[in-house]
Amino acid sequence: MNYKFCPKCAGKLEEKANHEGVIHPTCSKCGFVFYQNSKPTASPVILNDKDEVLLVKRAIEPHFGKWDLPGGFLENGEELIVGLKREAREELGVEIEPLGIISIFVDKYGYAKGDFFTFNVFVKSRLKSSKIKLDSENSDFGWFAKENVPWGDLAFANTTIALKTLYNLPGGREILG
Repeated sequence: MNYKFCPKCAGKLEEKANHEGVIHPTCSKCGFVFYQNSKPTASPVILNDKDEVLLVKRAIEPHFGKWDLPGGFLENGEELIVGLKREAREELGVEIEPLGIISIFVDKYGYAKGDFFTFNVFVKSRLKSSKIKLDSENSDFGWFAKENVPWGDLAFANTTIALKTLYNLPGGREILG
């Protein structure tokens, strides 16, 4: 998102390079540097006993009607696992058991109010409760075996990368790779 005014003094923000040449919006009046950091997200990659992954069909933009992993943005100051469990409760009406991190990486999120970067954490998880009740963000859900994942109909590049990492397919990203 591109802001025009300083959140501290309402002075005009100007693009200025720091000592390393990285450009940050900087207030022309008070000198405040506005660091635009990636927004953290948490996505449970929920697997059943057949190793099928749970995907949801988006009922909102961006990418209305595309398949996605459940998950979303962490609240300000929220711990990863707390946010991960909250997203599962909100979107699916279920409790989950986090098992381990699959992948972590930055992606670009296209949004009507402007693009911004996300810091995405994907966590392998299992259901602790089985009755799924979708919220208004999603219109459908399905369990997909590796060979049946709708690769060409996934909402975000980060969903594709996380699933390819899960299944050790080309195009995945190791956490430290």
